[in-house]
Amino acid sequence: MSLEELKHEIKERAEIADVIQQFVELKRAGRNLKGLCPFHNEKTPSFNVFPDQNSFYCFGCQKGGDAIHFVMEHEGLDFVAALKFLAEFLNIDPEPYLKGGIDQEKSKKKRTERDLLLQIHEVVNDYYQRCLYSDIGKQALDYCYSRGLNDETIKLFQIGYAPNSFDTIKKLAIHKGFPLEKMLLSGLLSIKNENDSLDRAYDRFRHRIIFPVWDPQGRVIAFSGRVLDKNQPGGKYVNSPETPLYTKGNVLYALPLARKGIKDSRNCVVCEGQMDVIACHNAGISNAVAPGGTAFTPEQAKLLKRYTDHVVMAFDSDQAGIKANMKSADALLPLNFKVDVCQFSEGDDPDSILKRGGVSLLKDHFENCLDYFDFAVDVLQKQEGTSPQGKAKAVTLLVGKLKLIDNQIARSEYINKVAARFSISADLIFDELKKSLLQDQRRASYKNPLATSKDTSTQKMKPRNFSAKPPKQQFNSSEPPPFPAEVEFSQNDESFEALEGHYEEKYVDPSIEFNAKSLLPGVPESVINAEADLIDLCLHNQYFAEKLNNELELERISSTPTGEVLNDLLAYTAQGEWALLSEVFSEKVGEYSSAHLAIALFEPSFKEVEDEDRLQLCYDGCMSMISIHYLQIKMDELTAEIKSLPDGDEKREKRRTFYKMSAEFKDLQNKRIRN
Repeated sequence: MSLEELKHEIKERAEIADVIQQFVELKRAGRNLKGLCPFHNEKTPSFNVFPDQNSFYCFGCQKGGDAIHFVMEHEGLDFVAALKFLAEFLNIDPEPYLKGGIDQEKSKKKRTERDLLLQIHEVVNDYYQRCLYSDIGKQALDYCYSRGLNDETIKLFQIGYAPNSFDTIKKLAIHKGFPLEKMLLSGLLSIKNENDSLDRAYDRFRHRIIFPVWDPQGRVIAFSGRVLDKNQPGGKYVNSPETPLYTKGNVLYALPLARKGIKDSRNCVVCEGQMDVIACHNAGISNAVAPGGTAFTPEQAKLLKRYTDHVVMAFDSDQAGIKANMKSADALLPLNFKVDVCQFSEGDDPDSILKRGGVSLLKDHFENCLDYFDFAVDVLQKQEGTSPQGKAKAVTLLVGKLKLIDNQIARSEYINKVAARFSISADLIFDELKKSLLQDQRRASYKNPLATSKDTSTQKMKPRNFSAKPPKQQFNSSEPPPFPAEVEFSQNDESFEALEGHYEEKYVDPSIEFNAKSLLPGVPESVINAEADLIDLCLHNQYFAEKLNNELELERISSTPTGEVLNDLLAYTAQGEWALLSEVFSEKVGEYSSAHLAIALFEPSFKEVEDEDRLQLCYDGCMSMISIHYLQIKMDELTAEIKSLPDGDEKREKRRTFYKMSAEFKDLQNKRIRN
């Protein structure tokens, strides 16, 4: 038996509605069920459960998947813990499955090592806490009291004390029978040189106040030690190194303690260090955490997204804190967090404000924050100045942040805000954003889709193979062939200028021009809708999926979330795995930020359609829309290149390319008019 077998057993037996109804009140909506989403705040239900597909999806926050995904998200559990949770719910004994695996020996060894490391941390954490309240810990305990902490808070955060000794923990390990090599692996013991023997190992934490670090399930996985004496050697803080249990960028300090406060307050206060977090909780502000570093990582942002979409950054007001605020946006904005920044006076932090003015003053700071983009403008204006050159550089830096925002309404609002703060036109910022996005799109390489359900997590799918070329464009034999490549051009620009003007006046359909208010600057809503229709069509019709795989070039697919889904759909098809698409996408629907995928899966338009002419018409129309948009971009680029080149062979060659594209563009437009 293996975990994979347990997963399939659970999926076979678990009715997703029964599982979710333990946590969410659901009401019947036709064949499906609806309720208020447990993952974000809403007044109108957008959380849907689809019993036929054994899946759930929220059209508000785009979370979705099967029962296992729901339990992982709602309870903050990892995959194995979620399987255990559901096994108990279904009265399945998980132990026989947990003892098996694809590589039983390797899996068993890894679990045994991890369990031993967890046990080591638990025993040492208990020892540190007992030391704090012993005679040897009096100085550390007095320090805690001097910082305003009470015994309840000290015990809640399991604060301890590491004795001023090189071998206390080493002796404890020997007494408990813990192998010294595992103590070294845990980071609790250290050696000076890599080749030193284990008998030369010594305690990493000495004469320090100890703060345990927990994983999302509340298990101790690391420690952080703070100095008691200013003259003490070493840094102010000494932290556990990364271990099989602990990866610094994947953990938020105090998250298990703050989870309820975050949900109740609907936001999370992010502090710079442990003492600020503890001071906040000590004062009754129970929604505070710390990233354990100077800025958020993408993994920490994803972890926090399970509980809230509003972050209040409460970093120190020094340069390091300002830099951390700016950098944290790179992880938070792509997940559509609302990001506010506290404005502390120089030298202030949450702990110092609490001491000076109490809880009410700190809450005033939290409630009167700056929106992130107001904060960023203030920082950049001070940094770059208000000269035209400084303003241009600041806007360029802000465009890099604006690109990270996926929600187009929010992006538009922020662009208007930045424009107003700099007293410039919002259209100029839209133009810069469009250019930057197109540059990114050209640079972007294809990303392999997620592994299918029958693959292991380490297996990756191969990129699509575009060796099969689409058929050449056919023209009516009664019409002259448009702009043959062999035609010669004069050295002057008259013929090109004439055609360029003709193209601009007659060939451009206003519906596909760049629209600053479209879903993504440079990608009109009509193109995204065309990609969405192709997803719907190809998901339920293998013929069109294979046809599209051969005919649609990768570079013509947008870099939007919908384009990402279309890319992955064609990648599966290219490898002969079209039949797995519905199952794979239903499981992983929440991992894509495109509501179009959920619609294609759960409310399809083409699943029951048998009229081949209608399906072909849809296919042709979508392909035309995508190609017209792509050609317009390329012709705009060529126009700029041609105008910048001196007369010569290179300029003539680019003109020929332009004329070919213009001919294809005109033909596609004519077909759209006829249809």
